[in-house]
Amino acid sequence: MKVTSTFNKTATAYNLNKRLIVNRGGTRSGKSYAILQLIFLIAYRSLKKRVITCVSHSFPHLEMGIVRDFDNILTGEGIDPDSVRTKRPYIYRIGNSIIEFISIDNIGKSLGAARDILFVNEANKISHAIYHQLMIRTTEAVFLDFNPDGEFWLHKQGYLKEADTAEITSTYLDNIENLTQAQINELSKAKARAAKEIADGKPGYWAYWWQVYGRGEIGRMVERLVFPNFIIVPDVIPKEYKSIGYGLDFGFSTDPTSMVELFKWEEKIIINELIYETGLINLRNDNLPNNSIQEVVEKLKIKKGLFIIAESAEPKSIAELRGVGLPMYAVKKKGIQDTIKQMHQYDLCVTESSVNTIKEFNNYMWPIDKNGDVIPGNPIGSDHSIDAIRYKLIMKNRTWK
Repeated sequence: MKVTSTFNKTATAYNLNKRLIVNRGGTRSGKSYAILQLIFLIAYRSLKKRVITCVSHSFPHLEMGIVRDFDNILTGEGIDPDSVRTKRPYIYRIGNSIIEFISIDNIGKSLGAARDILFVNEANKISHAIYHQLMIRTTEAVFLDFNPDGEFWLHKQGYLKEADTAEITSTYLDNIENLTQAQINELSKAKARAAKEIADGKPGYWAYWWQVYGRGEIGRMVERLVFPNFIIVPDVIPKEYKSIGYGLDFGFSTDPTSMVELFKWEEKIIINELIYETGLINLRNDNLPNNSIQEVVEKLKIKKGLFIIAESAEPKSIAELRGVGLPMYAVKKKGIQDTIKQMHQYDLCVTESSVNTIKEFNNYMWPIDKNGDVIPGNPIGSDHSIDAIRYKLIMKNRTWK
């Protein structure tokens, strides 16, 4: 069996008894193929009966992707796939083991079934709830792979920080001996286009495509991003920019309370993150350990004559904070789509210290269908700071000009 460095790293992690083995990589890096090669060898050499489940997000993707790859691996080892499998469902009997290939759109009873090894292909296209159900019913190793076009539940739930997790990064260079010259040429063209965009100071589709699919780095795909052209600027606000006030989005336990200050000059807006914190109660209470919005805002010494525009869903919170002297007003809400259009009227800039707001902008995306095409609908991703920004901008001509 001809293997790559990606296979060797994956096999090493498995032999070290890592519970979760994550393969993050760019296009044509061979990450899925390497995992399937290892799964074949585990099944073929296993002395005990093992059940191995390979999952993909849709049946067409399953059939045209990892099922086809697995058949190629079997053929390369001199095994006729039809002699060891059933079709629809795809179940292979290799040695003492059963390897089943299922899709989320036809997962049925498999969600509650037990298994020894799990492989989730393109994990970023599968919900965390389904992954968690599959994972807790897996007794041994869990393999994941994905193209890093943005952070998802793997990052947000902290799996990568756990001691029994191994993360493997690969690019097409780890698999270059298996690529045709035509494929290599196309990748070289993409790299050159990305370099030109960056050199021109206008990173766009090709720069971000190369970041994700060429270098295998966590990136942001421009066609899905709601705000692809926002700019990160220094914390020092230029004198020509005047503060137009503040936006606030309430949170508490899992969602943070977020507050931003907005500065405007001509059609440019600079956003500065002031608060991004969970566990904040509304008012100072010396009998509770929690910090409060009242205390935090008072320490900020907000500018006189400017207003804090907050979400209208919490009128009691607004009334309480107004009662202690904070200039709080409820937003006159509009639909998310309409307010996003309003935000697009401005050149949006975010100060470099506003790390949570930057992260939201980098991961706030339009929804996609099973084919990966953008579809109409409200954006996906954390939007606590983004909501605070929206609330303030909605109130133009009411609380600022």
